Formats: sequence, structure tokens, C-alpha cells
Amino acid sequence: MTHAHVDHCGQLPQMCKNGLNAPIYMSKQTAQISQALIRDEFFVLEQRGREITKEDERAFRKMINLTKTVTCEDTIRFPNASFKFVQNAHVLGANMVYMKTINSKVNMHVLVTGDYRDEHPFIKKQGIARFIKSNPIDVMFMEATYGGKEEHPDFYEAISQLELAILETIKKGGNALVPVFSFDRTQVILYALTLIQYYNPEFRKIPIYADGKLMQYLTSVYNQNSNLYKVKQNNIMPKNLFNIVGSKQRREVFKDETPKIILATSGQMHSGAIVPHILQYIDNPKASIISVGYVGHKIGRDILELPEGSTINYSGNEKVIRCKRYIINGFSAHGDMEQLSDLVKKVKKYNHNLKVVLYHGTIEAKTKMKEYLVMQEIIDEDRVYIPSSDDKIVINKCTIKKESLIEKKEK
Repeated sequence: MTHAHVDHCGQLPQMCKNGLNAPIYMSKQTAQISQALIRDEFFVLEQRGREITKEDERAFRKMINLTKTVTCEDTIRFPNASFKFVQNAHVLGANMVYMKTINSKVNMHVLVTGDYRDEHPFIKKQGIARFIKSNPIDVMFMEATYGGKEEHPDFYEAISQLELAILETIKKGGNALVPVFSFDRTQVILYALTLIQYYNPEFRKIPIYADGKLMQYLTSVYNQNSNLYKVKQNNIMPKNLFNIVGSKQRREVFKDETPKIILATSGQMHSGAIVPHILQYIDNPKASIISVGYVGHKIGRDILELPEGSTINYSGNEKVIRCKRYIINGFSAHGDMEQLSDLVKKVKKYNHNLKVVLYHGTIEAKTKMKEYLVMQEIIDEDRVYIPSSDDKIVINKCTIKKESLIEKKEK
């Protein structure tokens, strides 16, 4: 497991249910976080009417028992292959996976990036460049989620935009509501608020509230692993920060007319602790909703994009949108086209016959990523592969070959 996002770890209980009995290797942090996220998914499914059975619970416990935590210093050896983790800057506990065959006439070396970014705002990135220089790589499986985006907005520019949006709201006497994802985005925004407080002492007077059990737990996990930070722990958490625990405290926050910042989950705005806050503030012209992440859910997009004065049915309530809405990019945990191509350059520098397989992204993003790599003469077109979900990739030292699983079944 490269990291703990649910689109990577969410199938583990189902795999255990279907008979998986092999060790599941991941970092200690990925184990802590993935178990919390999957448990939260069980809760969400129950809220949506899905029964979580005893068999589901047994599969979850089996997953925990099969989990083996490893560090970047460990090499895990099997009879014909080995693998090790290489630290990645995507989120806390994220890794790339380096695999190689052993005891073969011609050994293969494969690097799987997992989700990738070149630099985390406050978590150390250790030894990627050194590892690439010291280890042969024949094939790299590289994510391309934002392979179609030429450049993300600058992180510090995004912080400035966040500061301005909050200050505009506070000056009107309103509350700034920031929908956040529990995992990493919450912690990055807390760090951004800490930086704003450092450079703007007036900002320290504004109370900050965090609402969401999972986000509060994951923030504590981040702080338990502060040895992985590249800045001091007390420079990550802003002053004047308070957790909201339960609906009673939430109602007290609503009654308090002091202008404040509220971080609440989910970042998609369709469920979770954010719902009562949106119901409270969406029709208040003094308030604002500040989006700091990709919103794909229709209700979240409607909240952000419908014209002021529009009526929206939200959580069974008819509401008129009167609050100010902001969309701030620049906090993404994925590398853009430039950062991904830079990774290919670094690997290609020491591996002239490198082949790249693009995965994890839309076909449009992967196609644009391939076109950019070729156009910039970073790698030849016939060395970049875009498999579909119906393709099986067969690799040897000289070639990569796609076999259609559908055709194979038909045969």
C-alpha cells in the first residue's frame, strides 16, 4: 500500500472477505490512517442504509491482522523478488514502491510512484533524488491525476488568497467556513493558518474551530509523527484553535457572534460535520464559504457555482445562497504536469532505456501527460504506455506489451 487514501486502501476489507491471506505491507502511518478511514467508510455506508455485517467486521479485523508495517530502511525479500519503500511527499506515510526480480538471468527493476508530489508543505522528503541516482529503474509506473494541468498555483500564493478571503469575511463581521478533507488537507490548512498568524499578528485574535471527529483524530496522528516534520510541531498548529465536539458545542458556536474561522468536513460538502454549518451560514451575506480543494460532488459544485440569490435544496432544506463563495487552488497533494515530467527527467537521466506506464487519472490527463513528455523530448513516444482497465501489462527487459483481458476471455 503506497498510502492511506480510500481510493487506494478501501478495497482491502473486501479482498480479505474474498480470501486474501497474504501480508499487507505499508508504513506505520498508513496503517494508522487507513484503518481510521475505512472504519469511517463503514459509518458512512451505515448512514446510507447499508448494513455492516459481522462478516464485514471480521474482514476488517483480518485486514488489521494481516497488516505488516515497514520503513524505508527495510528491504522485503521473496524467493524471486524484493521490494522496498521510497518516501513520497504526497501525504503523511506515503511511499513509492521499488520492486526488483532476483535470481534471474536479466533482473527487472520497477518503480511505482503511488500518488506523487515533489514537495509537502511541512513533511520531510528524504532521499528520493539519492535513491534514483543509486538504483536502476527499467520501468516506472507514474500517476497522472493532474497530468493535464500545466502548473498548480503557488502554495504561498494560495495562502495569501486564503488570508484575504478570511479577512474580508471577518471585517464584515461574518464567519469564514472552510470545507476540508480530513486527511492531509485539514493539516495543511492548519499549517497555512499558522503561517498567516506568524506574519500577521492581528490574525492570531481570530478564533479557529475544527469540526469533525475524523479530522481531529488524524490531526493527532500527524502530531504523533512530528519527527517526520521539517518544521517544529508548534509551528504547524495555529494559536486560538478549538475542537468542536458534538452538536451541543456546535450550537454554542452558532450562538457566539464573534467572527471566526470554521474548518469542517467533508470537503465535498455533501455530508458530515459541514452540513449544519452550511445550513447555518449559506443564507448569511456576512458569511463566506472558502473551498480549498477539488469539489466533484454536485451539491458542492452547486453551492460554489450557482449565482447569488439562487435557491438550493440542501439536506432537505430550501435555502437561498447569500454568502460569499471563494475557490482557492494551490493546496493540491498531486504533482502537476511540470512536476511529473521533472520526475521522469530525473529517472531518465540515469536510465536511458526507461519505459513509463501512466496510470491513475482520466484518459485525457494521461494523454496530455504523454504528449507533453514527448513534445519536451524527455522520452520517446514508443516508451510511454497508457493502458486501459481492460489491459494486462506484460513487462520484460526489452519491451512492454499490452494484452487485452477482454480478448483473452473471448478466446
